[in-house]
Amino acid sequence: MNSINKLTDKINESILETFKQVVMIDISVAGKPMFHQLGPTKDSITCMIGLAGVHNGVLAVHFSKLVALDVASKLLLMEFEEINVDVQDAIGAIVNILSENLIPILSDRDKDIQLSLPSIMCGDEYEYTFSQLNVDQVILPFETPVGIFNVEFGLMTKNRKSGHKVKSG
Repeated sequence: MNSINKLTDKINESILETFKQVVMIDISVAGKPMFHQLGPTKDSITCMIGLAGVHNGVLAVHFSKLVALDVASKLLLMEFEEINVDVQDAIGAIVNILSENLIPILSDRDKDIQLSLPSIMCGDEYEYTFSQLNVDQVILPFETPVGIFNVEFGLMTKNRKSGHKVKSG
């Protein structure tokens, strides 16, 4: 069983609450957690944030263009017709908040996980995959009034073959 699987309920709750409180959109869980790669995304935007510390991994949120425009419009209280720098910044802000809310789920202490700055990919078609072999991942689908978006979360695991942990410092 994927070690992330036991965290999915808490992650779902955190995402639902963030969208309700921050974006003021009621979203719902759109299906069961998926434990495979999504494959190519089309006409979309993905925001990624790395986690480092007691847990190392990444949170990537994949929005269709339509969902991204709606989320940015609600967050910034203005209408958007195309993905631009303002939309990218709004998506980065939401994913940053989602990442911040993961820290208490992953750790009892707030200072033992650091977050990277958000990175954005967008375009007509691209594929996002984890390049590490020892990554437990889950993809959580959510539904908004205008479409579905996916939250992909991956944590690096210990080397299962040797069971060794590397210490630094």
